Amino acid sequence: MNISIALKTLARINKRITELNSLLVLNNRVRVDEERLVPLDLLAELKTRVEEYATLKGKLSKASVPMVTKLSKLEKLKGLLNVIRTLNTSEAPEVISYGMSHKEVPVVVGLSKTTIEEEKANLQRQIDQIQDELDLYNATTLLD
Repeated sequence: MNISIALKTLARINKRITELNSLLVLNNRVRVDEERLVPLDLLAELKTRVEEYATLKGKLSKASVPMVTKLSKLEKLKGLLNVIRTLNTSEAPEVISYGMSHKEVPVVVGLSKTTIEEEKANLQRQIDQIQDELDLYNATTLLD
C-alpha cells in the first residue's frame, strides 16, 4: 500500500471511529422498548479500529520521515499565504470619531497591493511545487 492509499484508509478508519463513538454513546442506555445496537459489539469494533488506526498512523509516520521538512515548510507557507491574503492595502484615510466630531487621519501602507499580489503568487508557486513533490512521494512510496 502506498502512502496516498494509506492516507485515505486512515481517514476512513478515523471516520468509522467517530461513528462508533457516537453509536456507543447513543446505545449504551436506552429504554427497554427501544431497539438498540449491542454496546459490547460496538466497543469491540471500536477497539479494533483504534488498533488499526494506531498501526497505520505509525507506519505512515515512519514512511514520511524523509518529507518532514517539506511538510513543515508547506504548513508554514500556507499559514503565511493566509496572513498575506488578509492584509489591508487601502490608502484611504482613517476616520476617527470623538463624540460628534470626526477627524481624518492619513495612513501608511507597508506592503503595496502589487507587492502583496507578487508575494501571493510566489508563495502559491512554492506551495504547489512542494505539494507536487509530496504527491509524487506519496504515490510512489510503499509502507513497510
